[in-house]
Amino acid sequence: LSLSGTPGDGDVISVKPAPRQDMFAALSELAEALRLADGGPQLRTAQVNRLNRSIEQLDQQLVHVSSVRADVGSRLRAVEVAADANAGARLQIEQALSDVRDLDYAEASTRLARNLTALQAVQETFTRLASLSLFNYLR
Repeated sequence: LSLSGTPGDGDVISVKPAPRQDMFAALSELAEALRLADGGPQLRTAQVNRLNRSIEQLDQQLVHVSSVRADVGSRLRAVEVAADANAGARLQIEQALSDVRDLDYAEASTRLARNLTALQAVQETFTRLASLSLFNYLR
């Protein structure tokens, strides 16, 4: 923005953001600016100004589209991560449920008896080792 000259009484300057315009309106404005007939310097200046405004509006729209695209991409990634976590949890739950439903009771009781026997053997070994004189000496 550049100003020149001496302001007169009642002169007003107002600056406000341009109204939001969709991309198709900006493209339509660009097409209209290109259709203007060539004429004198004033018409050429008006055409150049209109072309510049149209290109600036298109640039703003492309920035907006890129921003929205990035936002959608990050949301899509978050959905994919959640879906992967959900699939992993579902697989673990199905595995646990399968282990419970498909339990072979004979094998489970055999495994339990074997583990109890091993536990008793370890406890008995510890009791014997604890009664040795070295352990008595260390106490």
